Amino acid sequence: MMSSFVSMPREGHLQQLYHIFAYLKKYHNSEMTFDPSSPWIDNELFHRQDWSSSEFDPEITEELPPNMPQMRGIGFIMRAFVDADHAGDSITRRSRTGFL
Repeated sequence: MMSSFVSMPREGHLQQLYHIFAYLKKYHNSEMTFDPSSPWIDNELFHRQDWSSSEFDPEITEELPPNMPQMRGIGFIMRAFVDADHAGDSITRRSRTGFL
């Protein structure tokens, strides 16, 4: 919610930010855990899109710089989730988007 006020913060937002940092300071021993299993998602809830006619050309390759560092470790799959709401901000009635 604080990110909604980055462009025009007010004095009250600074006080709320102090509260957030106080909470993080108090509960700094928490840890984040990741579940390595794949989530079950009902694909029937999502509309399929045909991207075959898009302007993306699969023969185009990216030129890699010659001095780039060598890859380390093993590869992994990263999943991203996006959500948005239409006019969800109760103050400005603007839409918000979130990425995870």
